[in-house]
Parts: sequence; structure tokens; C-alpha cells
Amino acid sequence: MQRAKTLPQVIQNFNPILPLKAETLQAWYVDRPRNQMGKMRTYLQGMALNGMPVKILFTGHVGSGKSTELNKLAETLKNQFFIVSFEARTSLNIADMRHTDLLLGMAMALFARATEPRALGKAPGQVVTDYLAGLKGFITETVFGPANFSTTPPKTEISAEINALALKFQAKFAAEASTRQEIRTHIEPRLTELQAKINEVAGLVETHVKRPVLFFVEGTDKADLARAKDVFLNYTYSLTAFRPSVVYTFPIGLRYDKSFRQIEDGFNQTYILPNIKIKNKDDSAAQEGLRILNKAMLARMEAHLIEDPAQQEIINASGGLMRTLIRLTQNAAVNALSDGREKITLPDAKAAIADERADFIAGLEEKDYAVLLQRHNDKRLSADKSIMPLLQIRALLEYTNDDPWCDVHPIALPLALKRGQKGQ
Repeated sequence: MQRAKTLPQVIQNFNPILPLKAETLQAWYVDRPRNQMGKMRTYLQGMALNGMPVKILFTGHVGSGKSTELNKLAETLKNQFFIVSFEARTSLNIADMRHTDLLLGMAMALFARATEPRALGKAPGQVVTDYLAGLKGFITETVFGPANFSTTPPKTEISAEINALALKFQAKFAAEASTRQEIRTHIEPRLTELQAKINEVAGLVETHVKRPVLFFVEGTDKADLARAKDVFLNYTYSLTAFRPSVVYTFPIGLRYDKSFRQIEDGFNQTYILPNIKIKNKDDSAAQEGLRILNKAMLARMEAHLIEDPAQQEIINASGGLMRTLIRLTQNAAVNALSDGREKITLPDAKAAIADERADFIAGLEEKDYAVLLQRHNDKRLSADKSIMPLLQIRALLEYTNDDPWCDVHPIALPLALKRGQKGQ
């Protein structure tokens, strides 16, 4: 992927919805200082590659770049692990997420990947055919049960049938509440069978590809705190009882719930992707973080397409969140282009920031502003119930020096300074 040479190309290159992967990962990825992903990689290699599968929790603010970092980790580990990626937001109803849903989604993602020629296709032909026929029967009878899933056309290869069933699961389970409840009711007393089948398929894959299975489960950090707490606290055993290694994303706000220590005890490790600091706890400029964000912007666009003051305004307003940086740059490019300019100017950047601030106004209650002002003044993180939802919506951002601390998102800060006094 090339750097943008025009503003229309900037709008295309700065898409805040898409994490970096494949070509864009190779071209635009910028490593961050003291990246925790290196530690996770080393831990996975040291444990899971030596016959000791692990269950990992991974968190960071929404928009901090977790998906991109997991894609980078997958690229690094692809020759050592058989990686199965599962995106909960597209396969499940995240607002109604249950532990059974996660296990079902992960199992279907594994079953679909296992049919690839590079997986079970390495086994003798008749062995594969017989095994996949049994797997198809397990899916239709044990997983779906009475749920009505249409069959594939006659003479369809068995691997294609399993893939079709996986796609139907993804489409119907997420969209249809009645189908979701029907499958849940059927699978709940059969979870042990489902976990055993995950182990069986993962073991067969490992035998033939000589790599252990590693799940990356994304989107679970987007669940509301009450739903995520129920799943990770009350059903820890279900989420960890199968053999393959797994990395679960979870909401940043849940980390400061009083029950988190109990949740954490059920998993092997917890890793946190910190935001990139644009300033230190004493409000001095964090030069290393500013350099990384500048590099990330110019990896996607030519420098002549943005004026220096506009670039610095966007970097400072991002709070060190990659998605905010990307979205502000895209919106500033739209502002410039719609006014007939060929580069992004400071007014374009400020207009994009004002639009982003309006979103904060819509998401904050009056009582939140006093809390934000207090945290801006003392930078203190705690398990107060007033703090957790503000971390989740990114009004408060967590940073790390030696100890973690927090501050108000730069875009929301003027609101906190103006309205916070009234709430005290």
C-alpha cells in the first residue's frame, strides 16, 4: 500500500474502522514504545509451544489498536501456531453475549479452518472425508439440534458444507433472537461435548500441521461492563476448560472492578495495551509518543498534504489513541477537500476535533464532568464505579509511567474544565 499523494487518497488510507492487516500491516504498521505484545509473544512461545496451553486476557481502550496488534502478533507467530481468529461482534449479538455463544463461535471458527487444505487436507484423503462427515454430523445434531438450517446442494464437498454451516451460524445466530435462544437451550447441557470436540479437532489439526491451535477472540471488549463481568467472572471455567491456547479481549473498565482479581485468577496472564503517551503525568511533553504518532500519520500520507500546525493539533487531540488519530485525520481531509483545498489546514483539523467533541457531549451525563475534572487534577485511577464507564467510553484514558494513571481525553478536557466546576 502506498502513501496518499492526494486528499482523496488520505480519506481512503485513514479508515478508522479497519485494523491493519496483510498489505496495510506491512506498509503502515508502526511499533509503539515498550510494546506489551513482545511479552505476550515470548510467553506464548515459552509455554504453548512446549505443551502447556495458556488462557490470556488482553485489554486496552477501544481504539487503542488492539486488533492491529493482534494481527501483527498473528503474522509473527503464523509459522509456529495454527491461528484461529474469531470476531465476536460479527458472529454473535454482543449486547446479549453469553459464555455459550463464545464457545459456539470459537468452535465453528475452528471447524471451518480445519477444513482448509493446509490443515486436515494434509491427512490421507479417506481419513479426511470420514472425519469431516462425522464433524458435519456433530455440528448439525449436537450444535444446532432442532434449529432449522437449510442444507447445501447435492454433491457439495463435505469441507464446503462445513464452511457453509459456519457461515449460516454467523448470519443467523447474530441476527435471529429465536434461533439464538433455540441453539443455546440445546447446547447448554452439551457444553462438555462441545469442549471435547474442540480438543479433538485441535489435536487432529496439530498432528497434521505440527503447530498448536491458538485462538484470538476479539470484540468481547465491546460488551457492556455488566455483560462482560457476568461472562468472565461466572463462567471462567467454561472459557478455559478446553485445551487450545486462547487470547480473549475484555473491556478496559472491567479491569478496575473489584471482582477483577477473582477473574484474573482463572487465567494464566493479563496483558494491557497502553495508550501512547503524548504527555507525562506532570503534563510535560512525551517526546517519544509524539514521534510515534507523527510517524504513524506520515506512514499513510505524504507530508505536504497537511500543514504542521494541523498535524500537531490532531496528534495532541488524539490522546494517543490510534483510532482517534486516524478518524480525525480522515475528517480533516474531508473538511479540506470539501472547501476546495489541496492540503489539511489548522481550521480543518479544529473542525474535525469539534465534531468529535460533540460525540462526547452526547455520551456524558452532567455528573460525569465533576469526576473528569477531579481525575484531571489528581490523575488517580481507582475502582470507583464512577470511573469504570468513563474508561470504557474513552472520556478517561489510562497511561503508564511506572504506575498506571489516567487523564481526561484531550477532546473532552475543555468540557470537563467548563462544566466540572458546576457539578462539584
